[in-house]
Amino acid sequence: MKHNGPGSGIIDRVITEGGVDYSLILDGKKAVLQGDISEEDLPKPDSIIFTNPSGLFSKNSNILPSVSLVRFGKVKPLIDGIYAVVENHIASHGHNYSRPDFLQKLEEKVTDSDARLYVQVARAMGGELLSNSDERLASALGIVKNELGIFQPQGFYDWSKDLTDAFRQIKVVKTCPGFFLGNERDEGLNKKVFRHLMRSISDNTELSSIYNNINSIYAKLTDSLEETLSLFPQSRILYEEKLFKEISLEAQSDIPTNLGNALVEALRNGRIYLTPNKDSGLYTRQMHEVSSLVTQSSPEFDKFKPNETYYKILEREFISNWVTTHHTHIGHMGHIDFNIVTAADIKSSIIIKPQLSIEPFPTVYERMADNLVFLNNTLTSAFGEQFINKQRLDCNGRGVGTSIGEELCNLQSILRGLSYLSKDSIHMPYQCNTTAQESLNDAINWLKNISEDYDLEREAPIFTPIINGTYGSQYISYIIPGFTLAPISIFYSSPPNVSLKPYTRDYEFGSSSYLLPRLVHKEVRVSKDKLLNDRILKESLPRNLNLGQFEEFCNAL
Repeated sequence: MKHNGPGSGIIDRVITEGGVDYSLILDGKKAVLQGDISEEDLPKPDSIIFTNPSGLFSKNSNILPSVSLVRFGKVKPLIDGIYAVVENHIASHGHNYSRPDFLQKLEEKVTDSDARLYVQVARAMGGELLSNSDERLASALGIVKNELGIFQPQGFYDWSKDLTDAFRQIKVVKTCPGFFLGNERDEGLNKKVFRHLMRSISDNTELSSIYNNINSIYAKLTDSLEETLSLFPQSRILYEEKLFKEISLEAQSDIPTNLGNALVEALRNGRIYLTPNKDSGLYTRQMHEVSSLVTQSSPEFDKFKPNETYYKILEREFISNWVTTHHTHIGHMGHIDFNIVTAADIKSSIIIKPQLSIEPFPTVYERMADNLVFLNNTLTSAFGEQFINKQRLDCNGRGVGTSIGEELCNLQSILRGLSYLSKDSIHMPYQCNTTAQESLNDAINWLKNISEDYDLEREAPIFTPIINGTYGSQYISYIIPGFTLAPISIFYSSPPNVSLKPYTRDYEFGSSSYLLPRLVHKEVRVSKDKLLNDRILKESLPRNLNLGQFEEFCNAL
């Protein structure tokens, strides 16, 4: 497909008919495409779930890569791998973001015995061998062992022992001290320990510097920090918490089911907004990436119209992508302490069909690219240029790829290119300069070799605890096992103006059929002593999984 002018919305294509090459020019200034998915064609209970994304391409040639495939299949492994490097760095010694150095120095400064015990628990849970262990510490660690489900490493924190230790230490320092001292709800005890710790930190310049550095980077990489009576503040997604509290109060009961649907409804009705501001961390920015799938407020929806079934799928894709975003940031979410009170034959006419190479939502791809720039700037500002020269980690805890900086740059260009390809396919104009053309080439090359992409060749199921129920015994959680395929038909609901050369021929407009990968998700309630994580989930799911088997698996939890 050629461009008739830079991003002009005009498509110049060659069609061969009867041995004659026709130059076909489609002026799409007034054209509108429609995407139709039929209810009858949606996946059935015996439909295969592709737990490994690369398997989507092994038996199907007409796959239309979707937003979710790009975001979950390609972007998420890079961001998770980078976050794993960040957590390993903060969990290491000898620099001004070192949590172990901070805790060691803090233990030396505190004089209150309860505060010292709390810090010792954090150090021990981080994998340190303490020389001054005593019965009180052993008792406190025993409490942790009895609540091991809470400290089950989630997401990328299960990739290595170092990351598991980091996860458990993070959970300790973001949990109120009374939990480890035998009385979690003793507000007086919690306030006493908290005040002593804050006074010890503020009185020491070195401790204050490291403490502020750690809070600053986590506020950027996750989201707003909400001060609690724990040593470190939790990352709180306030609009989610407020919404779920309101729903619970309105129902005068425990948190109802279908949290994801409630989030969609609130976004659609303007009850919540996901537009980031200058202080927003990456969580809100990532949710903003996909918010237009629900609100349909971005410009592409003037040129590409999903039918009702497709729109419902986009809403479910938003929920799935909310879960995958939560999964990345799970280490710093406050879900532990959050309890809510209450092929056609040749015809005489030339058939003109839309040609898509990617699900055409350019705003989503642009926002993904912008967030990679934000992440790159955040890392270099905090840790220096040398940090992004490191390799990211994969799910086995191994360094992979070239360097964080180079991978962020390359993927940013691919995402920009996917945005331009989307715009081309639905006749949306844009400025096609040299940089845009390079990004287009990067995206085309990536799509050409998508079945061989390293990040797609992995077992993808994830388990994500979202929130603790009212009575604290069960976690509302989500499971994503992988992708199914939904047949989709793309056609012009408002056709472009057509010019044919060198001969005049009759033409008519037809539809193009694709298979659209969509993420499967399921909300479940799991008791705290039976919490899963990604590794346990992958080991437990049946082989050659289909939708019916997945439902049975979830119902048995």
